[in-house]
Amino acid sequence: MAFSSSQIPRCYTPPSLWSDNGHISLPPGEAHHLLRVLRTEPGRRVLVFDGTGREAETELIGTLENGGAELKLIRELPMTTRSVEIELLQAIPKGTRMEIILQKATELGVSAIQPIITERTIVRLAGQKLITKHERWSKTVVAAAKQCGVASLPRMKPTRSFTECLENGNTWDLLLLCSLADTALPLRKVLKDQKLKKPRSIGILIGPEGDFSDAEHAAAVTAGAIAVSLGKRILRTDTAPLYILSVLDYVL
Repeated sequence: MAFSSSQIPRCYTPPSLWSDNGHISLPPGEAHHLLRVLRTEPGRRVLVFDGTGREAETELIGTLENGGAELKLIRELPMTTRSVEIELLQAIPKGTRMEIILQKATELGVSAIQPIITERTIVRLAGQKLITKHERWSKTVVAAAKQCGVASLPRMKPTRSFTECLENGNTWDLLLLCSLADTALPLRKVLKDQKLKKPRSIGILIGPEGDFSDAEHAAAVTAGAIAVSLGKRILRTDTAPLYILSVLDYVL
């Protein structure tokens, strides 16, 4: 019996469990969801991706002693590549907004996500709380990738201060600072000018609820960022990244 891609369960497994002998293993958590929640039976087709762009159609064989599942490779699908690497440098917002941002940013194809702490960031995480939060964020990214069909997971970078991000060096062809300043250039104009240069990597700086401080704004511009306006409306910190990522996906 043939199944459409929408009917085939989709699972994530790390590259280390993707063997070269025609068999692929699922970690216990993914296996539990596949076998117990989705009630997938042996013999059914399963799509598997490893987060690096590799994806394959497999057949479920059965369970493993460690609680995982064994899959038999049927065929590998063509590797997917990004034409532009986009990194989201996002000030951590209050509540569950960060998880929503991570989910939508993954769906919109970001390459990397850098949580940042700014002068006006309200949420301050450290120690075990920060570790727990990052583990939860990583799970959010994987779940989003499974749902939307992307084969490459964005790299979840460790939380850094705004200053540390700038001191780390401008590694992007283009660094955009989403700004409310009167001197900010219209995003449309900047992207039109930059399209001719064909940037291969773009960084996007998104501030917290209270926006970047004047000192941070100046420091970013000094570091090479272009301050851009996202229009006449004042967008929330969890709306701004979705807006600019959607625009970039359309324009680039």
